[in-house]
Formats: sequence, C-alpha cells, structure tokens
Amino acid sequence: MTPPTTVIPMLSTPLASEPTTDLAPADLGTGDRVLLATTRFGELEVDPSTTFTLPDGIPGFGDLTALVMLPVDSDAMFVWLQAVSDGSLAFLAVNPWPFFADYDIEIGDDHLASLGITDVADMVVFCLARPDRDRRAFHVNLLAPLVFGLELRRARQITLDGDHPVDAALQIPDETIPTVPRVRSAGCDGTDTIEGAAR
Repeated sequence: MTPPTTVIPMLSTPLASEPTTDLAPADLGTGDRVLLATTRFGELEVDPSTTFTLPDGIPGFGDLTALVMLPVDSDAMFVWLQAVSDGSLAFLAVNPWPFFADYDIEIGDDHLASLGITDVADMVVFCLARPDRDRRAFHVNLLAPLVFGLELRRARQITLDGDHPVDAALQIPDETIPTVPRVRSAGCDGTDTIEGAAR
C-alpha cells in the first residue's frame, strides 16, 4: 500500500531585482543573538529563530543535528546552511523553483507530520548545490531536497520517488555569477566534504 502523500505545488519566487554578486549571508535582522564561530563567516551573531533541528541528520554527516539558515540575498534564493556544532561545515542550498519551474514533488504525509507541517505555507524547500569547477554554473541535487517546517523549526532531507537528478545543471548569467569562497564545502549529494573550492 502506498503511503499518503501531499503534492507540493510548483512555487514561484520572483528573481532578485539586484544581481547576487557575493555568496555571503545577508543581514540577519534584529533580535536576541548568540555567538557562533565559523571558519567561513567568522564569528556570527545568530538569531536563534534561524536554527532548525535535524532529527535524522544528513547522510554522511552523522553528528549534524542543527543548522542555521543564512540567506545570501533578500529573496532567499540561495542560503547557507551553517552547522551549529561544527563551525567549519556549511552547505550551499538553492530555492529550486525560480530555476527549475517544472520541479514537482510529492512528500509523504508522515514526513510532513514529523516536521509539524499542516499547510504548505508553513514550509520551505531548498536543494543542496555545489559550484562547477569554473564556478560559472552550479549542480543541484533535486532528488533529495531539504524540507523545513517553520512552526517546529525542524528539517529533514527527503529522497523523492521518480527520476529527479542529483546534479541538475544550474546556469547563471555572467553578470549574476556569485563568487564562492575557497572554504570547506559539502558536495551536492551530501556525502563528501572537501577543503577549498567545491569541485
């Protein structure tokens, strides 16, 4: 018997009016902060409301139990997912729908319930990404998106049914190519970590 699923509609997020020129976190806003030492961004004053717990972790990163979401731009098309327990570990992720308009996914109701999601308005979805060798394109894992429940601040990486690619090419016009710091970066499939530019 097939478990019940919820179809996530194809969302549309407007592209940023200003080009993304640097993959550095945008202003985190105001509120009570905690200090988080990172190798990528230095010491960050982090709003605790940006922290998500990962009950199941991410494959290949068994000790990863919490992430801070750091938007790269005001539209949050790109975000850094910074590990709370390891300042040297951060994942680059992308909102898939501005770039893959036909990305249509189904998420099991059991997954949604575990994340406290009762309405699609209470969730966001990002896919892990890594830059190409020449940093003029990205490879995006559309098979295993990260689903974030906003109410309970929980997240889970979910492997979808179907033939979604794990390395979908994302081309960005020359004038909007983000720069990628040469720092530790996780591969788009969440299984490898390298020092220097992701490759």
